[in-house]
Amino acid sequence: MAKPIPFDEAIFLPKASFFIVMLMLFILAGSMSAYAIGVSPARKVIVFEPGLKTEITQNVINNDRHDMKAVVYARGELEKYIKIKDSLLEITSSEDTKPFTFEINLPESIGKPGLHGTEIVVMELPKQFASGSSETSIGVIGSVVSEFYVRVPFPAKYAEAKLVVETNAVKQPVRFVVLVNNYGTQKIVKAKGVVDILGATYEKLGSIPLSESGLDPAQQAQLIGEWFIEGLNPGVYHAKAAIDYDGQQITLEENFKLGDLSVEVVDLKADKFQLGSIAAIDIFLENRWNSPIGGIYGILRATDKDGTEYAKVTTAPVSLEPLARGRITAYWDTRDIPIGFYDLNVEIHYEGKVTQRLIRANVNIDSIRTDFTPIGQAIVGPATKSRDAFLFLLIIVLAGVNLGWFFYFRKQKKKKK
Repeated sequence: MAKPIPFDEAIFLPKASFFIVMLMLFILAGSMSAYAIGVSPARKVIVFEPGLKTEITQNVINNDRHDMKAVVYARGELEKYIKIKDSLLEITSSEDTKPFTFEINLPESIGKPGLHGTEIVVMELPKQFASGSSETSIGVIGSVVSEFYVRVPFPAKYAEAKLVVETNAVKQPVRFVVLVNNYGTQKIVKAKGVVDILGATYEKLGSIPLSESGLDPAQQAQLIGEWFIEGLNPGVYHAKAAIDYDGQQITLEENFKLGDLSVEVVDLKADKFQLGSIAAIDIFLENRWNSPIGGIYGILRATDKDGTEYAKVTTAPVSLEPLARGRITAYWDTRDIPIGFYDLNVEIHYEGKVTQRLIRANVNIDSIRTDFTPIGQAIVGPATKSRDAFLFLLIIVLAGVNLGWFFYFRKQKKKKK
């Protein structure tokens, strides 16, 4: 019988272990509390104007619906142009959100064109914090950050663009949308473009023109086009968009997928099958994706009509080239397996996906027959033909023996008479 652990030994850890446990709990508590508050919007962008003065309102989100105090401040490149009106917030458990406001006072110039950013930080304070506290430092429970940007326009004409590919099933069109933003100080008279579609090996499959649009400064436009080819294989494709706005060029590239990654079972064979031995069951596969797929393996289960599982075999992994066929082999130990009908459940595992096929099989002494394949092909061992010939010969011999006995007894009967 095990010796009971003394009470003082059972509840106390060594100092080093106790320190590690407490440190982990502290980190965990800090990481959990960081999600107790939020801030909205998480990102804000305004367009620069010399001497601009404006106010912006944001909200602290009380995710845990508890009483708390929070301090708000700005840090970063633009913090000297930002003034927080209510830097200390008191939020009650009944408040889902708490608004706060900060003022923006921009100078005549803040530097080169593009984005200039800073952060608006909301920091939750511990409950024991009081505004009249004489402590020189306080703890922090958690904090969140909102990004604030001022965009300085580029002189003359300047645009940026983003390509979005809206994919559907293989038999439906693919929609390409290019978002064009005019970040310059002048109007763009015409933005247009064309999208080239490339295959998995970057062979060109087609091109489509996009719609056209003009853009005022600080305006966004959408250039749209659709593409469709009958009989296209599922797989990964590549889109390359060339955008022209008043003679200036933008090139965008994006990969996209059509259909679903798929490996299918297309055939099953059992050459040299003999009941009572270890049978090699060849499972033939087809990669219906236009890119290589590696690490494909199968699991074969054999069960009878009562649900008794007679086999569970895992195959070695293989790789298949794009749109190619290959084979995996399951080795089924058929010792003590009775003749009869079995359900062969074949699972093919690849890229986090599973393809399943349930095959009804008739297992004989030296053959397996199934109607699995699309053409109803029987899966038969090579010994079947010789067995059938032997049975035919045996029937003839037995018929001859029976006929011989018939004439023999008839002759003996006549002699007696």
